[in-house]
Amino acid sequence: MTNIAIQKKLNGKVVDWMEKVTDVFAGRS
Repeated sequence: MTNIAIQKKLNGKVVDWMEKVTDVFAGRS
């Protein structure tokens, strides 16, 4: 669960990070 550490690091830019990750997963699906 490294995403929790990333969320704490970004501390607000999580939404932007999640959008990029979702985009990558959507493209791979």
